[in-house]
Amino acid sequence: MEINQEIIEILKEIEKIKKPNIKKYLKKEKNNIKIKSSEDELFSITPNSLYVLKTKNLQEKIILKKEIKNNTLKQEKIKRFLKNISKRIIRLNHVGIGYNCKNPKKEIKKYFPQINYSQFNLYEEISDNQYVNWYYLGNLKEIQCPLF
Repeated sequence: MEINQEIIEILKEIEKIKKPNIKKYLKKEKNNIKIKSSEDELFSITPNSLYVLKTKNLQEKIILKKEIKNNTLKQEKIKRFLKNISKRIIRLNHVGIGYNCKNPKKEIKKYFPQINYSQFNLYEEISDNQYVNWYYLGNLKEIQCPLF
């Protein structure tokens, strides 16, 4: 199973959790899962693509190295875990991916044109590690809306 399909399967399990925030912002279609913030699409994933703000395809950035690719996530364990904690979940806070790049500041600037034409803002969270940067897209004015 490819990494996108694994992510889709996890999001499908999260979508089953009976919380208004999850039902409102996490939208499941046939082979596509979207995360919305208010009415705008923040993130969508299919078996072959991973889009942020409908225009930035991050697919090539998250392709795994061959030796790691065969080490798939254990779907049944994840399903059991989500089922066990589902009553404790308040809302969907954020969905994130990570990837390496040589210059994070330069990389994040590539998103500015799309961010400027959306309702979303870019937020940076301080990291304990000087080699790791955390950026989130979203709308903090509506706390129920998930971030990406």
